[in-house]
Amino acid sequence: MAWRTMKKYAIVFLNMLFFMQTSAQNRSEVWTLRQCIRYAVENNVKLKQIELSKESREVNLNTSRNSRLPAVSATIGQNIDMGRSPSKDGTIKDQSSANSNFYLQTSMPLFEGLKIKNEIKNIN
Repeated sequence: MAWRTMKKYAIVFLNMLFFMQTSAQNRSEVWTLRQCIRYAVENNVKLKQIELSKESREVNLNTSRNSRLPAVSATIGQNIDMGRSPSKDGTIKDQSSANSNFYLQTSMPLFEGLKIKNEIKNIN
């Protein structure tokens, strides 16, 4: 049983060596110093983090600036009821009713203790 396990590991190991050798042969291209530097700059994790941080600051700045603008929300609703219900005189009647509603709300910050101004100042 141990022989079978070692045989499997040996086959896996030999396959890995074979594939590593063939992939290394396919990439036998020689790079110039300029290509190496370009590759390093394009794939530098630290530089990508700096770029993402800059984009995040820009989004936060735009969000802070736009928080001064008014906000508007609207809702429309419709209710339809059909069926039987007792009337005032005690008889049961077939009744249908429909109700509609519309809701509109606007809000705008007038003064929030200079919060927006300080957010914009801290982001810049």
